Amino acid sequence: METVFSPDAVARQIPADPNGKLIEGTVTEKAHVMCRNARAVLGAAGSGLDKVVKVMIFFKDFRDYKAVNDVYAEYFPHGPARSSCEATKLPAGASIEMDIIALQ
Repeated sequence: METVFSPDAVARQIPADPNGKLIEGTVTEKAHVMCRNARAVLGAAGSGLDKVVKVMIFFKDFRDYKAVNDVYAEYFPHGPARSSCEATKLPAGASIEMDIIALQ
C-alpha cells in the first residue's frame, strides 16, 4: 500500500462567515454553513466534497449529533470515513467543528 501526503489535503471548518465571525442560528443552519464553507475551501484547492476521504466532527454538545448528521448526509452522500466526539472547547467558541481530509 502506498502512502500519499499532501500539505493541501486538510481543511478545518467551523460555522463562520467569510470574515471568520461565528454565525447565529440553529445547529442545522450552522452545519449547512460549515459544509458550504468546506465545499468552497476544497474547491479553491482543486478538490471537492466528493474527494473527501475522512471527516472528524467535534461537538460541544453531543446531543447535536442527529441534526448535524442529517445535514452531513446531504453533502457527503458517498459516505467517507468519519469519527465524532464531544469536545468542551472548540475554536472561536464554536459549537461544532469539522476536520476534513480530501484528495486533490
